[in-house]
Amino acid sequence: MRKGQGSIEYLLILGVVIVLVLIIIGVIVGFQSSVTSVSKQQSDTYWAGADIGILPNHLVNSSAAYITVKNNRPFRVKVMEVKFIDETGSKGDLPATFTLSPGASANVELGSVTCMGGTDYSYTVQVKYSEPSSGRIFTFTGETPLIGKCQ
Repeated sequence: MRKGQGSIEYLLILGVVIVLVLIIIGVIVGFQSSVTSVSKQQSDTYWAGADIGILPNHLVNSSAAYITVKNNRPFRVKVMEVKFIDETGSKGDLPATFTLSPGASANVELGSVTCMGGTDYSYTVQVKYSEPSSGRIFTFTGETPLIGKCQ
């Protein structure tokens, strides 16, 4: 064995181990981020079938959010509040409450929800509603964010 050959072999093996560890960490981090991201199509599908649904024609611009709310519950509901929540907090002013029969929908304009044109938006949506016949109040928070591109 030549002088220094053992040290060079040790450094080469250490280098290979470090590269393998970095590759494994990169794969794990990349896999986690791809699992947590949601596409617009997945968001639209989820929200169309949610208890209090939002149809895929939703639009957010520099002045308000325009959504079509659909009652997917088997009973009449009175929608009392719709909140769009992002990293900056809660937004959304519902001008008035409205009642929906099962399967019915209504177009709604929410003030105080704005974004810059061309940017993507992702909101957690929370809907507060009641069942008029019993007076019970529900708060539905979507498990999937509402995703789109600001107009």
